[in-house]
Amino acid sequence: RRYDDKKHGDVDVAIATEHLCLAAAERGLGTCWVCNYDTNVMSELLPSTDFEAVAIIPIGHIADDCPRAEKKRKAMEEIVEEI
Repeated sequence: RRYDDKKHGDVDVAIATEHLCLAAAERGLGTCWVCNYDTNVMSELLPSTDFEAVAIIPIGHIADDCPRAEKKRKAMEEIVEEI
C-alpha cells in the first residue's frame, strides 16, 4: 500500500494457498495448510537464498474409512436477500 508501504506477499500467499486447497477439495482431494513446522528442516529440504517457504500443503485422496461430517448447507434463499 502506498500510504504505509505494507508489503502484500503474506496476503498473496494466503490467498493462493486457500485457492489451492479449495481447488483440491472441488476435485475430492483432502488438504490442510500447515504453517507450524521446523523452518530449519524446511530450509534444508528446500534450500534457497531467493525464496522462503511459508506454508506446506499436504494433498491426497481421502481414505474410505475417514470419518466425515455430513455437509449441511442452507438453501440460497435462506442466506441471500433480494434488495
